[in-house]
Amino acid sequence: MKPLKFSVVSKAFKRGAVQLQVISDLSFELEPGTVLGLIGPNGAGKTTAIRIGCGLIVPDSGSVEVAGRNPARDPEARGYIGTLLESSRNLYWRLNALENLEYFGGLKGMPVGEARKRARFLLSQLGLEDKATVPIQALSRGMQQRVAIIAAMIARPQILFLDEPTVGLDHASSQVIEQHVPALATNEGTAICVTSHQPEVIRAMASRVIVLRNGAIAREGRLRDIESIRAGYDIELRNGLDVEARAELATMFPHVELTERSLTVACDPLDLYDLLEYLRPREIVRIVRRAGSLDDWFGTLH
Repeated sequence: MKPLKFSVVSKAFKRGAVQLQVISDLSFELEPGTVLGLIGPNGAGKTTAIRIGCGLIVPDSGSVEVAGRNPARDPEARGYIGTLLESSRNLYWRLNALENLEYFGGLKGMPVGEARKRARFLLSQLGLEDKATVPIQALSRGMQQRVAIIAAMIARPQILFLDEPTVGLDHASSQVIEQHVPALATNEGTAICVTSHQPEVIRAMASRVIVLRNGAIAREGRLRDIESIRAGYDIELRNGLDVEARAELATMFPHVELTERSLTVACDPLDLYDLLEYLRPREIVRIVRRAGSLDDWFGTLH
């Protein structure tokens, strides 16, 4: 049984007289021991999807299963889930790190001794073993975030949701989290779903990616496959293209980006011959193969 399954999930919210469709027919499954990245610009539906998965929001249609149960209706299903929500105070600031972790372990039914032992282990894994007795309010923002991730992991959840886990953090703190999240999935067999609007974060953590646009899946697959779709060529021309040629080129090759005397096109190597045939007899200065990346998708998502 898959830890998490979304089946044709949709959700809309009302703003006055306006119906805002936030999630549209979202379907995916989460495998044990893997990290799935949900990426898209702000407003793409990432946080809503996380809240639906946690059972905090009930979808208008479709179904969500956590270990075969509905998290919105079955409290036992929510016991399988660990969650870090963006812009939420996930810890008690006057308690120290260890006290927080013992408390959250207790909420999940862990004996104090077991919670303390696991807390110390996870603190050491994320480089915080010397911060166990430091009050949360005295820790840096990055350290607080690491403790919050540990709190979500304390009871060995089958599923871990991390909503924008590195937002607002400095580069060093972000790197620590980016390095340790995939290790947690591998070492503990946890199915992890992480959201971000930052391509570099998803690239560092996830092996499988869903690109969201307006609440719907624009692309889904392995990271390297998704990035390769946006691969293409940078072509520099001796002279520019006139308005008519630009319009025709954009129709023939939808993913063309034009500058004054060059163009960038995402296409298969075989399509390059058709492009070069169209450009003849214009003088080409150089052709450079360009590797694709998640960053390239953002120009098509807004």
